[in-house]
Amino acid sequence: MLTVILDGLVNETPSDRRTTRLLMQATVSTLGRFTASVDRLRSELRGEPDPRIVGAFRRMVESDGTLGAFLELRDEARGKSKLSDELRHRAANLTARLRQSLAKAGVDTLEPDLIILDEFQRFRNLLDPESGEAAELAHALFDHPAAKVLLLSATPTSRSPTATMPTTITTATSSRR
Repeated sequence: MLTVILDGLVNETPSDRRTTRLLMQATVSTLGRFTASVDRLRSELRGEPDPRIVGAFRRMVESDGTLGAFLELRDEARGKSKLSDELRHRAANLTARLRQSLAKAGVDTLEPDLIILDEFQRFRNLLDPESGEAAELAHALFDHPAAKVLLLSATPTSRSPTATMPTTITTATSSRR
């Protein structure tokens, strides 16, 4: 989704689009596969991403300098067929910042009343905001002042279904106080 949005915001030439895909490719095995997945997403959208979210995202990444940093990195990576470890690391860090901004823009724009995490036992790590990028994104949702979070699971999380329930409930609600 970030690639689709960046295409609309700042990718004016085929070289801009190709270099953005190279930077966003991450662990996808080839640039061609990543490009195909971006193309598939674009066709599934049946139009452009929500302009309210894109506008909020743009304002956020322009004001905090993330968009400028992306453009500098894109220019530095232009013409390369493969990223060096250093460029790949910088791209990963920048992608994390862009994801965080997009999540915040989406939550702030959509103003959810209820967030439902079904089968949350698969995503228990999301309850700890220090456990990585996905958890940071989840907490952008969890911490929205107007939203309630409902965690659903029909799967016991241990042999004793209630063994971890108090810890999980406390963890999930501690940031909501």
